[in-house]
Amino acid sequence: MPRFPILRRGLELMAAALLVLLSAPPSAVAGTFSQESFGGRTYWLYVPTGHSPSTATPLVMMLHGCTQTGDGFATSTGMNAVADTLGFLVAYPQQPSSANSSQCWNWFEPTHQSRGGGEPAWLASVVDDVDSVHAVDPSKVFVAGFSAGGGMAVILGATYPDVFTAIGVHSGLEYKAATSLGSAFTAMFSGGPPADPQGQLAFNAMGPRARVVPVMVVHGTSDFTVATVNGDLVLSQWAQTNDLADDGVNQDSIDDVPESTLGVQVPGGRTYTRSSYEDAGGGVVMEKILVDGMGHNWSGGVLGGTFTEPDGPDASQLLADFFLGAGPAVDTTPPTTTASPSGGTFGSSVTVTLTADEPATTYFTLDGTTPDTASSLYAAPLQISVDTTLRFFSIDVAGNAESVRSAVFVIGGGGDTTPPTTAASPPGGSYGGPISVTLSADEAATTYYTLDGSVPTTGSPVYGAPLAVTSDAVLSFFSVDAAGNVEGVRSETYTFPATSTVALPSIGAEDGYVGQLWADGFSTGVHRAGDKGFFNTDTYRLILSFDASGLPAGATVTGATLTIHRASLTGTVSQLTADVVADGFGAGPALVRGDYSAPADLVGAFTVSVPATDGASTSTPLPAAALPFVTGDRFQVRLRATAPIGFASDVLTLFGGESSSPPVLEVTYE
Repeated sequence: MPRFPILRRGLELMAAALLVLLSAPPSAVAGTFSQESFGGRTYWLYVPTGHSPSTATPLVMMLHGCTQTGDGFATSTGMNAVADTLGFLVAYPQQPSSANSSQCWNWFEPTHQSRGGGEPAWLASVVDDVDSVHAVDPSKVFVAGFSAGGGMAVILGATYPDVFTAIGVHSGLEYKAATSLGSAFTAMFSGGPPADPQGQLAFNAMGPRARVVPVMVVHGTSDFTVATVNGDLVLSQWAQTNDLADDGVNQDSIDDVPESTLGVQVPGGRTYTRSSYEDAGGGVVMEKILVDGMGHNWSGGVLGGTFTEPDGPDASQLLADFFLGAGPAVDTTPPTTTASPSGGTFGSSVTVTLTADEPATTYFTLDGTTPDTASSLYAAPLQISVDTTLRFFSIDVAGNAESVRSAVFVIGGGGDTTPPTTAASPPGGSYGGPISVTLSADEAATTYYTLDGSVPTTGSPVYGAPLAVTSDAVLSFFSVDAAGNVEGVRSETYTFPATSTVALPSIGAEDGYVGQLWADGFSTGVHRAGDKGFFNTDTYRLILSFDASGLPAGATVTGATLTIHRASLTGTVSQLTADVVADGFGAGPALVRGDYSAPADLVGAFTVSVPATDGASTSTPLPAAALPFVTGDRFQVRLRATAPIGFASDVLTLFGGESSSPPVLEVTYE
């Protein structure tokens, strides 16, 4: 059985936390490898054999980890040999010790996480410097990085999507996984924030340059320097970013559920899984490669290189093949612009809004002539007070021009004869608890309603504020506009099915703590989360196990609340973060040490506040996203502590399932 170190010196732990990589001389390959100076900094450039400076050629930028040099990274990864075979340029920017004492790319500092300044701006400008001597194909510029370099590659993909066609993230972290050195350690060892908000932040950073960015993620399943969960978060973050970038709408047209997953064996080496993620058209836009049992190493790296795993799949070859097959996401679809209202007859002046379905510039005329790019630029709603033919079109950021559209407005030509349309929000349906219903007409109008199913009249109550609906009801309503036009009666039916509640205590024989390392052990009799100090973090994780098999077949869980009781606290634990799984972590519900890093159905599902004193309790409602997993024989929760990094131990101990104050999951279902 493999053994793990019980304790390392503090400096060794700091070195591991900082992703220390040693430099090595450049690989001996057929092309030319030279050191270049630009903008007061250095980068190494590999030019493949037979390259013509006037021929537009793909460029791959490779970002090293902490304390490594650009030429050393070239040797460890073997990327130059791949470039010689496939015919592309490779740039290896060098982070100087003057910028970071350990030569780390500063992916965790806010000044280096946006466009137009800091390290991202210099790295993007390296592309122009290479292009000034060797023609670079602007549609095939790629960036890949390892560790801190992987974190910076993510930032470049978000801030310069107009420069970098696709990105590769090897053992890296999601966008803005940290914004300080302290939070960087937490992200590295325990994972960064939830992926969806970070995906929105990355999309925001793209601005008007937003587009789908192909991404390949490579990570080891035994990486304890940058925890494996970070690879999952990188993939999920980019799924959210790309879903927003493809059409501006969050609708899971691109998501983090793989369309295919293959198990692969390196001949004489490690096994790994390769998952592919497609867009709505079936094109592969993301891939994730998880190498079984690999630590914090470059997969398939050169034998004898520092922090390399020669027995893993060749990450350099995989990245190059992915890059050259990705190509730019070319937008050839023109925008669609709508006018609201869309035209018609009005008794008085009307305000008209023009809205494009993607970022675009809209041009218009009000005299019936055909607009062009010299016509008026739409910037604010238009006030139309006379008979007008409005004509308009939009051009998106890719230069696609929409066909000219028209809307005719007649003012004062016979008055308003169109009745209003009223909608209820939320609409009728089945709800688990009291709701507030809003009635909205599409024009100025008076709305009448009843809640008992009777037909409303102008003698019925007048709607003035949201309606509290707490029991089964039939809401009927209609509106009358200022011109006296009467809408037909509309109805929405609301039902509130009966619910039941059951309290599930944690199972004493299955709950307890699991340690990060073999020497940290595990126990069903001790229930703790936290660290053992001396720069360790997240040493102990707490597993709580609940028997959900008693829920009726076909029951729908509508709510759940977790209550915990504090036994003791040593040091400081500010909060607990919960991962959840149905049927048990690992192979089953029984507690084993591997439960520490076993996959979860939902990582970072919710946070739990720490009880204020020994013997006190806190109760935390579970979010809706966690409720579908309260099913099957077991529902298990893994709690990891948020604590300061330092010499002192920070440990929170809870009462377990065998005590008189067990953790309790209160489940509501219908």
